[in-house]
Amino acid sequence: YTMLFRSEIDRCRPYFIGIVGSRYGWVPGMPEIEKDPELLELYPWLRDYAEREKSIIEMEFAHGALREPHDSAFFYEQAGPIDGMDLLDKMDEPSIKSILSTMSIPPTDRPGLLALKRTIHSTGLPLRSFAMPEELGEQVLADLITLLDRDFPQKAHITPLERERLPHDAYSINRRRSYVANPEYLSRFREHVERDSLPLILSGPSGLGKSSLMAYLAHEYERNNPDAFVVQHFVGASTTGSSPSDVIRHVMMEIKAKYDLADDIPSDDAKLVEEFPVWLAKSGTGVRSPKLILLIDAVNQLTGIGQEMHWLPDFIPPSVRLVISTTPGVPLDELRTRGWTELEIRPLSESQRREIAREYLAEFNKKLTDRQLLTISSDPKSESPLFLRTLLEELRLFGHHSQLDAHITNYLESSGLSDLFQRVLARMEQDHGTEEVQSVMTAIWAARYGLSETELLDVKHLPRIKLSELLISMDYHLMQREGLYTFFHYYLRDAIAFRYLAEADDRTAAHARIGEYFSTREYGDRRRDEQPWQWQEAGNRE
Repeated sequence: YTMLFRSEIDRCRPYFIGIVGSRYGWVPGMPEIEKDPELLELYPWLRDYAEREKSIIEMEFAHGALREPHDSAFFYEQAGPIDGMDLLDKMDEPSIKSILSTMSIPPTDRPGLLALKRTIHSTGLPLRSFAMPEELGEQVLADLITLLDRDFPQKAHITPLERERLPHDAYSINRRRSYVANPEYLSRFREHVERDSLPLILSGPSGLGKSSLMAYLAHEYERNNPDAFVVQHFVGASTTGSSPSDVIRHVMMEIKAKYDLADDIPSDDAKLVEEFPVWLAKSGTGVRSPKLILLIDAVNQLTGIGQEMHWLPDFIPPSVRLVISTTPGVPLDELRTRGWTELEIRPLSESQRREIAREYLAEFNKKLTDRQLLTISSDPKSESPLFLRTLLEELRLFGHHSQLDAHITNYLESSGLSDLFQRVLARMEQDHGTEEVQSVMTAIWAARYGLSETELLDVKHLPRIKLSELLISMDYHLMQREGLYTFFHYYLRDAIAFRYLAEADDRTAAHARIGEYFSTREYGDRRRDEQPWQWQEAGNRE
């Protein structure tokens, strides 16, 4: 029940749809509700509902909208003799009982169903009647469109800068989700912004959470300094953001908009690199102009010769605070020659692992015993934030308390991140079916830039409800980039290739399926981006 309320209802807030049919629903009663102590601790009002023998449906309705009515909830009732609340309110009890006795509703359901409809009516929320499923569909569609127009009004024009920001903002939200920061890193960042004009390099192997840290630092600084000028660029966050010219153009667009400059941004890549130092010098030059806080993440993922870092000026103006992250390799070696400040991101200490485990699970009103916390935090593999967070997410989804120790042992017995994700995929296969998991994961693997939900439905011919359940269960490991589902990190991508695409023929076939699908689409950006690339990867140049 906790998962139902938190994962299904809370994640959709404020939007809620309640459909009332001809059954009041199962009444769990107090003994059943008490089996989930976390639920009562989180929602103490459920005790009263259980004692008054309310159905689970009414509890869901109450949690979603009835206890605190709002204008983003809609209710619909199946047409029948129990319609017309105004009429029923005027009837005496014998008349109501006479009507109820003629209905096909079981006698035990009638009082509860009538009381539920009266409760909905008393809140003032809309309760619309429908006779056929098609009519219900039309009513729901009309109400949802009204909500979309109200809450997400379509802009007449999206500026190039707004379009550029979208994938980086989405990436930032995804990376900092449930992130537990190391106070030392936050302190070093604040010190760098306030006192040190030398750029700051965040270095460390993959899996230590550098991108999450970068996203967190930018968000926290903006939250505490509303007037600050913060620009964040995550290499790989967008389908067109992985070359040096992409980074430079984005930064120039931000500077031009912030300081209202008339200068044109060069269209030639060589000119962009040449003028980049001049544009950086234009930031923060006015008396009241804020300095530029520039964060560039994962320069090790830059394409071509971008990793050699020749595009980044050796001298960064004092009005710019540059933070740049990278893994060991060519970019870091080159940056170290410049004498800039370096902050090495270290593996998590044992005490940090315990604190992260407590805080992460507490967000979902879950907790481990001291012994279980010690087992997890003392394992050397948990020094990797990615390993630890993946393990904790698996424990959060696990619903059998008596088997929790065995579940923890299973994941900790993995040899590392690659093996851990093999076990995650095995768990998903148990929950959703091997064929379904393999089908969806290999499709996303084969896509050049990811696939939208509609494209996944078309490619795999899965029922929408099955695809939705699978995508929701993978919420932590997937990210949406410009509406396209792709992987949160490369470890999952590699695990999928190892598990489902071990042979070269399997990989070429996966690309061929995506190529064939896009060859049937009307010509547009998506077909242009995917179809020729897929046929090339499939080895079918003709």
